[in-house]
Amino acid sequence: MGDFELALRGLLGEGAPLSPASLLRLKAQWQGEYGAWKQRRLDDLEVVYTWADGLYVKAGLEDTKAALLVMIRVRRTGRKSSWP
Repeated sequence: MGDFELALRGLLGEGAPLSPASLLRLKAQWQGEYGAWKQRRLDDLEVVYTWADGLYVKAGLEDTKAALLVMIRVRRTGRKSSWP
């Protein structure tokens, strides 16, 4: 829970009203979403186009910007979604 709280405080600021109960709730929700993400099937995806882009953000406790890689795919239906 310490890393989760540190990350949220880095993004939201030290004065963010994060109670222990809200941290537990947010962490449980994140773990559930991550578990579902890991279990999803990828063998039926019909990806017709993929592109990657990078961006720099100033977030967290560091003085420097962080580089994020974003990958987007387009399915045969034309719907875009993040990777994978």
